[in-house]
Amino acid sequence: MTELAALTHLSLPAVDKHLRLLTAAALVEKSKTGRTTELRLQPAALRPLTDWATRTTLMWDAALTRLDAVLALEAEHTLRRTL
Repeated sequence: MTELAALTHLSLPAVDKHLRLLTAAALVEKSKTGRTTELRLQPAALRPLTDWATRTTLMWDAALTRLDAVLALEAEHTLRRTL
């Protein structure tokens, strides 16, 4: 953790706190051998988040595309009424 703290310019307690939260969220796996702590990222734990973000992005893209079409029709009708 000392190396990680040096790389991030964070204090050891701050790094420890972040790592405890990431470990609790199953995003980081910690194993300790003697005085050495090994950390492994667990990217599969992010899968539910990335799936949700993909679904949400697709939903908003579709909704905004429909809104754009409605606004274009409204603008066309407004233009026709003014002519």
